[in-house]
Amino acid sequence: MKPSEFKDFKTVKDKVHFLLLTNPSLRDNDMKLIATYYFHEIGKEEIDTLTAYDLLNKISSSKMTNFETIRRLRMQIQQHDDTLRGSEYKNRKKKVDPFFRVFLRD
Repeated sequence: MKPSEFKDFKTVKDKVHFLLLTNPSLRDNDMKLIATYYFHEIGKEEIDTLTAYDLLNKISSSKMTNFETIRRLRMQIQQHDDTLRGSEYKNRKKKVDPFFRVFLRD
């Protein structure tokens, strides 16, 4: 049986992949991706009672997944699976001068 919820996945990479797969709007916006990841990591019940101070304390004391890890994994996943790239990526690729496309990796 395949995991169907965020909490069912064990690794950060699998969780980021799941979010990118199920929420296309997160593919172009790291801040939305990180916020959504943290929402699921904390859980709805605790989010309802968590203060901003408590959230910042959790992040600063490394009790939450590092936001840079989430961002780097998003980049890695999108590099290997172009179906999970956002529309902004495609728009940027169209705007590049054809001369420089030779030097860019896909």
